[in-house]
Amino acid sequence: MDKKPKFNFFTVNEEYMKPLQKMDSEVRTSTGDKNNRPFLGVVLNVENRLFFAPLSSPKKLPTNLPPELLKKKTKEAKRVEKNRLTVRILSETENNRHLCNVIVGKMIPVPESQIKKVSIEELLASSDPSESKYGRLLNKEYLAINKIEDKIEQTAQAFYEESINKPVKNKKIFYRVNLQQAIRYHDRWIERENIYIKENLQGNKKDKSESFSR
Repeated sequence: MDKKPKFNFFTVNEEYMKPLQKMDSEVRTSTGDKNNRPFLGVVLNVENRLFFAPLSSPKKLPTNLPPELLKKKTKEAKRVEKNRLTVRILSETENNRHLCNVIVGKMIPVPESQIKKVSIEELLASSDPSESKYGRLLNKEYLAINKIEDKIEQTAQAFYEESINKPVKNKKIFYRVNLQQAIRYHDRWIERENIYIKENLQGNKKDKSESFSR
């Protein structure tokens, strides 16, 4: 019996992302026309925290470049992919067509309250042709990603351990987020969120007790 797919697609609340992006330009946020279709990603559980690893489209290089320049740009693109800890997602049913990437090097910790699951089913059922087409693409990516979930999780675990065990000031790598800083931001957010919830609960109890005393 096939095991249940582990990864679904999620978006992250932009209000949570924006302050973090100001601290670290490597943190991906929706910009420009992508505000209408926010970045998607998969959510992993690493050392008792949730981490959002964003997806990206395959990089397309102009085909009309001179051979030497095309070779140079292709080499540079591969170097960036490697530094980003990019996991390529390929379609086995379409001759390993490159569907998308999971960019592990740009994963960030996220509170459960700040993520929202994307419904592929709703997109597929949409009467809008562009939405249903997008749903079909996401469904292909969803199936392909879940075939290599172990590789994605292993890459994420290795990135986490390297980030925690080697201080950023001594291990600056371009194209990756400062994971230690992102974790501190996340933990402060969770702490404030818990205080807010606790104060609201106490306030509600107080309101009820006052209404009973009248």
